[in-house]
Amino acid sequence: MRFLGLDVSKTCTGWGLFSPDEVDAGTLRCPVKAPFGLKRGKIDAAYAGRVADWQAQELDALFVKLRPDVVGIEQPLPGNSSREVLVAEDQQASLGDDRMQFQKMTKKKVGGTSYDVTHFLHGLAIGAARIASKRNIPPLYVPSQTWRSKSGVGRAPKGAGSTSTTWYKSRAKEICFQLGYPQKSGDAAEGLLIAYYLYLENAPQDLFAQKKAV
Repeated sequence: MRFLGLDVSKTCTGWGLFSPDEVDAGTLRCPVKAPFGLKRGKIDAAYAGRVADWQAQELDALFVKLRPDVVGIEQPLPGNSSREVLVAEDQQASLGDDRMQFQKMTKKKVGGTSYDVTHFLHGLAIGAARIASKRNIPPLYVPSQTWRSKSGVGRAPKGAGSTSTTWYKSRAKEICFQLGYPQKSGDAAEGLLIAYYLYLENAPQDLFAQKKAV
């Protein structure tokens, strides 16, 4: 079977094809520019429509060219998710002539994705599923934590924060290199590993293990 993985994005969608007979990967870079003056976090219907239309044409052509049996689409995270963490702040208290050091714990919001990014990721994921369905190719949503765990990427180290995206893409390139399919683009590497995950879920034996045995 031929498995196609998609890491959808409004600017650069990574794709990867994995099968016992053929491995390929690349990116689709969107040429549609955001309207002048559109602020980060805001959305524009005309802009979103042009991006969605461009992606639909590109993905349809890609599906015809690569002839996948299954398309795996990275599942977008729900909503504008953020969380609160406790942060220690050094404080001083005075008691007569003595000063005491103590830590005050306060709550701080971390993480979260801007509304425009969430808007595009969900819309483009649905659009990719629609194009696959029109071509009678079964589409699947693949949670990021699932394919990363199975393919060997794992989790970003604690405290990575805003640099976690860079870490994940660098790690994806490392895994692709280990498999013997080096990629210059982190987006292409992630697309390929989504396809590789689908292969592992449907293959009786890990291809990497087979290659090492040879």
